[in-house]
This record gives sequence, C-alpha cells and structure tokens, in this order.
Amino acid sequence: MNVSSPLQWKDLMSEDRRKIDLCVLILSYNRPTYLKEAVQSVLCQDVLPLSITILDNGSSPDIRNDLREELDHGVLWEGAEKANPSIWNFRRAIRMAGGKYFYMMHDDDRLLPSFLGKMYDFLEAHEDIIAVGCNAELIDGDGKCLGNSLVRKSSKDVRIFDNQMEMALLYSKDFIPFPSVVYRNGFPQKVPLNEENGKVGDAFFLCELASHGKMAYLDQALFQYRIHGGQDSMVFPFDQLRRMDEHLLTLTKSDPKIHSRVLRNVSRFETKQALLSVFVTMSKTRAPRKIIACIEKVRTPYFNPIHIPWIVRNDWRNVKVWLGVFRSR
Repeated sequence: MNVSSPLQWKDLMSEDRRKIDLCVLILSYNRPTYLKEAVQSVLCQDVLPLSITILDNGSSPDIRNDLREELDHGVLWEGAEKANPSIWNFRRAIRMAGGKYFYMMHDDDRLLPSFLGKMYDFLEAHEDIIAVGCNAELIDGDGKCLGNSLVRKSSKDVRIFDNQMEMALLYSKDFIPFPSVVYRNGFPQKVPLNEENGKVGDAFFLCELASHGKMAYLDQALFQYRIHGGQDSMVFPFDQLRRMDEHLLTLTKSDPKIHSRVLRNVSRFETKQALLSVFVTMSKTRAPRKIIACIEKVRTPYFNPIHIPWIVRNDWRNVKVWLGVFRSR
C-alpha cells in the first residue's frame, strides 16, 4: 500500500488473505477524513482481523454516512447518544474486546500494511508476552511523512520488559506509543482506569499492566502517527506530569540504583516539558508578562537547566516538528 496515494482497499477485499484471531477497535470522535483513512488502512492489512469496530463517541450523524462503503464491507459501528469523556470510550473498548488479541486504534493514525500481521505473529511466538507495541512514522495533518520516527531509535530491535519496575524505568526516559499496543485479551481488563490521571493515563495504564506479565516493544515503524493542530499531546499539564513522575519514583524506590536513574530521567523530562511550554508561549505572544507567567507556572521541583544541552542534542529534531504544528494553529 502506498500511503501517499488513495488507499485501494476495495481491490483487496476479494483476495485470499490469512485470517488472524485479533479484533480491531477504532476510537473515534468527529474527525471524518482521518477516520476514513484509519479504517481503510486496517482494510488494507496483509492479514484479515476477526472484526473491525468503530467506537464512535457521539460524533455528528453525517460521519457515519461518509463511511457507508466501509460499513457495507463488514466494518461495524457502535455509536453513542452523546459525547462522553475519552476514558468512557476507552473503557467501552476494553469491555467489548473479543478475540485472542485485540488492538485499540486512534482515529487520526494510519496502519502500515504489515502492522497487524507482525504484531500478531510476535505474540503467537511469545506466549509469555501480554502486550506489544512498536515505533511509528510521523505524518502531518495532510498525511505527509515528516521524516522522523515517533520514538528515538533503540540499540535493540526487540526490547522485553520483565516487570513493573523495568516499565517504570522506560517511562521515566521514553515510552511505548500507546496507540500501537496490541494486547493479549484478558489482561487489560485487570487494570483499573482512573480518570484523574488525564493525559498521562497511558503511562499509568501500561505500568500497571506490566505488573501482570511481560511486555515488549518492536523498534520498527509499523504505523503512522499523525501530528496535527487538533491535538496537544506533546505538552502535558504539569499537575498530571508531576503525578506520573512521583508514581514512577514510588514504583522504583525499592531499588536504589534504578531509582537514581529514574530520578535523573524525570528531571530531564520535566525540564524539556518546561522548555516546550515556554517556546509554545513565545510562538504565540511577545508579551513579556505572559512569557514570565509561563516560566513561573512550569517551574517544578525537578527542573534543572543542567539538562538543557542534553535535551538539545537528543531531542531537538522532534521538538522542532512539534513547534511547527503549534505555530500553525
């Protein structure tokens, strides 16, 4: 599939493709163009999932009409009478998940053709793994590739996280893209979903999931993560950020060596988030009062300017991509 051209999903419907015991659930709300591309990218997979279900969270009625062709070819639609908090739709997806494995997809992302097959085959070959995620290509609002990967390249093609402490160490420095994770059914249902975790809820969720079994990350870009003006997932509310960082420090306090590494990583991350917040403010206003107010607002106990050279050296390319999105709003 050439993702830069219209997806010819209907040409594949008559082909004999391998069927896998995996269900796809697409979380959606009022993004018809992106949703259509997301659905078509699932229909264009090298394998056939058991089912593809759109979990719409109270979108405008005409959005379903825009997907009439896809729905006529077996894609299912589960609507809602009104718009609900996103965690409501997430809970609904976990409750409805069927099959041996399931995948929850965001409506503004696109899958590359081998995504489902590779993730399914990995889980089939590793019975002790309860969830696996992967890397992604970054695309803009128009679907153009930006030339960056979502996660920095790793020295290992496959990383295994044996326990909760290892997952906490990962999340203090990096992350597994939440919209890439494929789950072994039955395990996510054991994890409590707390609404107060907000935008960092994925970190809490995956760290808690790791207490139930091993997790894995494939350093392959198997899907496309869209950066666009309708999202703000790069800069986190600082109360939520501190809540997450304190949680990671708590999870690792029994191991002084790992705890020390987590503390260093937390300081780097909060420093980067503070800088991003200030840069975003400066891209929108030249008023000194507002800039100074932003600097005061993002000051945290773990902010340390000593980390700025490291941040510039390691993260500047991705920071520039995100700043370009904010400036275009």
